[in-house]
Amino acid sequence: KEPIKLSKINYDNIVYTSIKENNRKKIIYLKYKDKNKISNLVFQTPTLLNINKPIIKNNYSEIDIPIECKKKNKENGFVDFLNNLDKKILYDASNYSSSWFKNIDNDNILYQKIIRSSNNNLYENGIINLKIISTNIFKTVLRNEKKIIKINEIPQNSWVKMILECYAIIISENGFSLFIRPVIMYFKEIKNNNYNYKFIKESDDSENDNDDNNEIEELESNDIFIKQGEIKNSSSEYSSTSSNED
Repeated sequence: KEPIKLSKINYDNIVYTSIKENNRKKIIYLKYKDKNKISNLVFQTPTLLNINKPIIKNNYSEIDIPIECKKKNKENGFVDFLNNLDKKILYDASNYSSSWFKNIDNDNILYQKIIRSSNNNLYENGIINLKIISTNIFKTVLRNEKKIIKINEIPQNSWVKMILECYAIIISENGFSLFIRPVIMYFKEIKNNNYNYKFIKESDDSENDNDDNNEIEELESNDIFIKQGEIKNSSSEYSSTSSNED
């Protein structure tokens, strides 16, 4: 099977198939209807930058991926796609509010956007938080250039291309969001340039050794080299359905 191209996705073709709930949350499963055929809403991302190691938990792990594309001309289209998904979910939440939010003891249900803000100013497009799943029912496939890899083998400094599935709407008393699960994540490590040179000591340089060392220390203290940034989860960035119905 092939994922649906982003440019071909019609948001009006998103349908909701069933609802499951317990005391803690409600799950509304969604699919994609095209020419009377129902399928999973699966799409492929552009190649994105990964700078994080996953946070490993019991049945899943979490990883934050910056919306930083290898091909810069892909970024705006990908951001627009995710924002339009948000708008679709908010619109449908308003239309189906009586059934979606029935028995939810909260008069002000908030929506968590797909794109979250980043504490790192380098990534102005924000980040997406993904749960890498490993259960008996479903397991995210992790690959590199040569083989299937384990969760702890994900390279921190890498390019990642993903096939993602818009799986369900998750609703609780704290709010609701679209759960997007990774089907396949393909990592390609970004290797540093091979410039592992060092200075050699020459006989006529002995008088200048201290000056050279001082200069190197000064350059390092001035941070002229680009440092690896850190991304942290944005803290509960929500927008309410009441203010986003249009």
